[in-house]
Amino acid sequence: MSPSLDGLPAELLGRIAEHLSDLGRPYLGNLRLTSREIHAKTMFQFGSTHFKLIFVDIHSRGFHRLGKICQHHQFRSHVRKLQLIADRLVHWEEGSYSLLESVDTDSSLEPVDTEHGSDSSVASVDTKYDSDSSIEHSYMEMEDDLSPEFNHTVSDFIYNGDFARYLHACIRLLPNLEHLWIEQPHIMGDLTEPEVETLRRAWSAVTKTALSIIRVHRIHLKGLGIENTVGPHCPPDISTLKPISSAPELFNLMTDLHLELYVAEDERSKSSVPALIRVLKSAKALNSLDLSFDRSTRSGQVLSAITRHVDTFPKLQKLSLSQMTLSNKVLIGFIGICKDTLQSLSLYDVILNSGNWRDVFTFLLNELPLLQLHLIALHEGTRGLSFRAIHLERPIIDKYWFLNMHPPPNEEEFDFLQSFHFVTREVTDTSATLTDGDGEDIREWLSMLADNYELVHIEPNLIY
Repeated sequence: MSPSLDGLPAELLGRIAEHLSDLGRPYLGNLRLTSREIHAKTMFQFGSTHFKLIFVDIHSRGFHRLGKICQHHQFRSHVRKLQLIADRLVHWEEGSYSLLESVDTDSSLEPVDTEHGSDSSVASVDTKYDSDSSIEHSYMEMEDDLSPEFNHTVSDFIYNGDFARYLHACIRLLPNLEHLWIEQPHIMGDLTEPEVETLRRAWSAVTKTALSIIRVHRIHLKGLGIENTVGPHCPPDISTLKPISSAPELFNLMTDLHLELYVAEDERSKSSVPALIRVLKSAKALNSLDLSFDRSTRSGQVLSAITRHVDTFPKLQKLSLSQMTLSNKVLIGFIGICKDTLQSLSLYDVILNSGNWRDVFTFLLNELPLLQLHLIALHEGTRGLSFRAIHLERPIIDKYWFLNMHPPPNEEEFDFLQSFHFVTREVTDTSATLTDGDGEDIREWLSMLADNYELVHIEPNLIY
């Protein structure tokens, strides 16, 4: 009898499945449908490939799918990251985005009390399915099923407690959850001030509820992201960190922290700064930190407070700061507590309302042995920074440009020229990305930046 594929040892079949998973989702799925034996022997590879990262659209159907995964005794163990999105919170209407009017802006934004609730009080998630193949089909078709036609039931789902109950019921069944990413709806058009406030309040409710549930279940996350995709005035309020800041020990394993927060002056935001400080002081294992605020002058005060209370980030290698208005002293002070281990620094949409960028570049030159530096949309007062003078001196670098050099560059020149990559060819030249080759390239570029950057008249919201 000739050997058959399903007769192969599970280990060998697993390697074949692993190779097929690299080729794309349909290949492994088709293999698993060939026989019951192959279906069973490739269960681990399928779960490892397709269930490490789960996107959950915030509405009942999105959690129905997540509930199926959480109830599956094998698939749920593979889930490492949940990414919460709410694209249906906003709908398209006559060429512009319009926030749903059904959101009650007077509603309390406090999350449902999940800490004192019992499992019996949690609304059950419908997880009836006929076979493993039904859950595979449901998950594999998820992206195609998401419709651009948004509906008002999402706002009700957030405010009436259903979101909290469903998320609580699902998270308690995920034993290996390590990362949580909370992402705002993607909106390309402009929003009115009332719409901005409504969106921020709704997303603050989502964020605070999710973090409360993480605290209740004592999950030691390795990664947390609160992402704003709309504009500088739409991120969730800084007060959303209060629930989880009361359990700072949950951040002892955190390596990746991405926070985009609204910090503009009001009593709620002012009283919430200690919550952010407690979170950052507890995250001693941080490797990557991304802080983005709302471009208000309050952002400088918040960063200054962090510098006063956080001695250092002992393992931080990558730092990104964006959408801030502050003095160069505050900026230098904060970067200074990271300098011992920092290798990559990104500054995006940062406005200096006091001091100049020359001092910042000089500090970076003298104090930080950086391997990567990203500078995008920087301002000094009311004027933007242009790197045009440096761009003109060093042409756009690509592999074809070197072929036309006579004589060709030697190894040291080649390494230096390659270290300067250009993000934009716009006339304003407001972006520059530097990568180091031999340990001295970025220092040399920083010396040139400090002495040769120019100030141009351009509004901050037009610079990118």
